[in-house]
Amino acid sequence: MDYRVISLDQTSSTNLYLREALSQGAIADDCRLLFVRTDYQMSGRGCGTNRWESQPHKNLLYSVFFRPLNLAADQQFILSMANAVALSGVLSSLTDGISIKWPNDIYHRNNKLCGTLIENSLSQGQVKWTIIGNGINVNQDTFPDTLPNPTSLSLVTSREHDLDNLFHSLIEATVSVLEQVDKRQWDDLRTAYRSLLFGKGETRLFRTPDHHEQPMTIVDVSDSGRLLLNKTGEDGKACTVSYAFKEIEYII
Repeated sequence: MDYRVISLDQTSSTNLYLREALSQGAIADDCRLLFVRTDYQMSGRGCGTNRWESQPHKNLLYSVFFRPLNLAADQQFILSMANAVALSGVLSSLTDGISIKWPNDIYHRNNKLCGTLIENSLSQGQVKWTIIGNGINVNQDTFPDTLPNPTSLSLVTSREHDLDNLFHSLIEATVSVLEQVDKRQWDDLRTAYRSLLFGKGETRLFRTPDHHEQPMTIVDVSDSGRLLLNKTGEDGKACTVSYAFKEIEYII
């Protein structure tokens, strides 16, 4: 699959850069895959109102613009799975202990190594395009106290990493999984994603929608992206429940 790469010294955020380029008609209709990388984001975002904090020239900050072929809106979670599989595959080649924390964070053991923000445009029941923003902590060794559990590749491997080489590996991995998405080789992506699911089979503490804290066992993630958990009901019997993103919170 053909692609282009745009490199920026700094920008407000790479996701916003791509959205503005789309609104201004700066991305051609026949452009299917585009990477935008920056050395520094002035207004990097995580999910919701969260900010993504990153020191300049220390980490990998980039977004992927992709137009999938005939992907239905109710199948859009395969894009999140594919991106997570690409990231975890490259990072697992550099260190052990890599997992995917539902829905799309990359963890090293119990610490966050990479965050992802995905924005999909839907039209007539199809995914028109997706923008996938990734922030990977690579060579940063100190973090704000406000961040709950960050880590970086350099901290877990005790060495610095070449950002350009790492980015090249991530591009190759991303192109490969997006080609799988187009070819509808989804079973392989889903199997890889589930094999790396953070805490699978373990009982973890969660904060439920009613703000109660409850231990539940992580079972699986559905094809549509819902987290499946086993819990003990009020009647003392075990049951399986499912939650969409933002309906439940891990307590780590």
